[in-house]
Amino acid sequence: MGFQNAKIAIYPNSANDIVNLENVSGQLFHFTLFSITGIQYPIQNISYSINQTNIVISNLQSGMYILYMQDEFGAVNAKPFVKL
Repeated sequence: MGFQNAKIAIYPNSANDIVNLENVSGQLFHFTLFSITGIQYPIQNISYSINQTNIVISNLQSGMYILYMQDEFGAVNAKPFVKL
């Protein structure tokens, strides 16, 4: 399927505690989180349901972040969000 067919929404954007990813396609992804300055952060708390992924971001400092998602075929997509 690949990212060209995947419909992914990130919300809320801006967030304090949790970022939700709505994945209409149901694809599985590997996630990597970076600050806007390029520092990689471990994703410690993540939960999955059929079409939604919740990532706890309460441990991050306020600022701009980019969530990279890699699908099963190796395609990568990036979604920016703001941590309040």
